[in-house]
Amino acid sequence: MWTNHYKEFLSSPIVVLANLTFFCQVPYFFGEDIVNARIDYLSGSRIDFWGGTSSLVYGYFPSFGFRWQISLALVQILITAVGLNRIFSRPLEFKRNNLLELFICYSALILGSQMTRDGLMFSLLTFGIGILKRVSTTKLSRFQLVIGIMIIVFAMSFRPWAAFAIVPLIYITFHHSKLTLSKFFNLTLILSISLLPIALDIAASKSLRLEKSYPAQQVLLMDAAATFCYTTNSETGEKAKNILTFFSNNERFSEIVCNVFRPDTWVSLKSAERMPSLKDEIKFRLIAPGEGRKFERLVHEWRILVLTDPISYFQNKIIFAGKLLIGSDTRGLSFLSQDSTQNRILAMYRIPYELAISLHLYSIAASLIYLFLIPIQKFRRNMEDGLKLDRISIYLIFSQLLWLWLSSIAYIGSNGRYTYTVVLLSLALYLGQKKESKVLGTSNV
Repeated sequence: MWTNHYKEFLSSPIVVLANLTFFCQVPYFFGEDIVNARIDYLSGSRIDFWGGTSSLVYGYFPSFGFRWQISLALVQILITAVGLNRIFSRPLEFKRNNLLELFICYSALILGSQMTRDGLMFSLLTFGIGILKRVSTTKLSRFQLVIGIMIIVFAMSFRPWAAFAIVPLIYITFHHSKLTLSKFFNLTLILSISLLPIALDIAASKSLRLEKSYPAQQVLLMDAAATFCYTTNSETGEKAKNILTFFSNNERFSEIVCNVFRPDTWVSLKSAERMPSLKDEIKFRLIAPGEGRKFERLVHEWRILVLTDPISYFQNKIIFAGKLLIGSDTRGLSFLSQDSTQNRILAMYRIPYELAISLHLYSIAASLIYLFLIPIQKFRRNMEDGLKLDRISIYLIFSQLLWLWLSSIAYIGSNGRYTYTVVLLSLALYLGQKKESKVLGTSNV
């Protein structure tokens, strides 16, 4: 027998949007990276290039009688919808004053349905934070609290280097809670969220006996290429040039690196092989599995590069952070490129989301502007109160800046999907807390 709560959930706009997202997104449920991770694992080569957690999930996820990505998308959309329903603890309706909240839910469901590690991570994070939000606003259940934290830890094992940036978002879920958080709880929470994701990813790699493929080399390659092309220090440039030789045995590679290198992605260096003037002389390759000693030498050379000229390293990270701040995804409307009328009609569902992406509305930069504009607007209405940032906004800004900083350190490209997770979660939490504060009659959001 259905309770009133579940009846209300099933009839909510979030469920309507979830159903629309699933049926309109079916043609898009593929995902090159996750397909490669699955094929790699099932074929027996089993390398850790996509991470241990990714190999575990994508290698073993069942198909349930139809294409496994469709099954996975169904799960991701379902848990995203449940998480959003709990973040917006007060029911949403299809009304004019809920349009912004509904648009964020619509965008979150599309992101949560994407067949990428970021899509799965986002859906799990939304679900986990939704559980914590539910726990904090009802009678405390330690079991639910632990489950919520475990789901968040599992989610962040897909991008463990950014795990610490999620901690401020977790504390927002306890904003209106009557729970008293002890110092021991706070310390345990911070350490768990920050350290367990990387431990889980390493444990998964070892338990699956994945062969090391040195994915960290992508970061080192980006650092070396940026240093070689941008530094004004000749000695530093020579050290960076030596690092680039690890990825090509042709001396002419360094001559054309800066012609093809784009700070948006390390993959741009592959285009050196297609330079017409070189006639296939250049062969670019990453360090292959089994070349452990070569990777160790690469790390050694990279450390020398950073330690002897930390200023150049820091300057590169500023450039990378600037790229991530805006994000760089392909602009355009997918329905224009569809080859059938049916797919073109289905793709029209994505138009608002793709317009938002094209305008960089889900970038960290746009989100920070939004969070700063609200107190500025309040200040203009009443200058006597001064310009104040509420606690929720401070947490959200801190979380996004942390994510930006950590991602620039582990930088391999500026794809917008690397930052949409923290932005959409921040906006959902902000609007959810704002709606809850109005009901409770408080004014600290």
